Amino acid sequence: MNPKLFIADFAFLLVFVLQGMETHDSGSSFLEILLPYAAAIVFIMPALYKIGFIQNDEKPEHVKSLRVWMATIIFGTIIRFIMNDSFAIMYLIVITGYSIITSGTARLIHKQVY
Repeated sequence: MNPKLFIADFAFLLVFVLQGMETHDSGSSFLEILLPYAAAIVFIMPALYKIGFIQNDEKPEHVKSLRVWMATIIFGTIIRFIMNDSFAIMYLIVITGYSIITSGTARLIHKQVY
């Protein structure tokens, strides 16, 4: 997995959280919203490294790294739903679409440049 793409993905996640807080006048703190996604990163990334699905290198693994990031986003959303004891399908659709567009664009640009 390319560390530059991971940093870009994480930055997009931070922007998503901030935009959502502002748009929806969220009563939750930034950390409360970010926590499930940080937990997903802590659980998913090491597990995928351990089984060899991802590796920390500069090789172009655009599609694979997008799948890893999407798994992290979806797992984080599931954790968020469990923590809040509610399920909102539109939230899942929006964050999935947002992540595919932003992360996909970052990977397309990276592929063209490198």
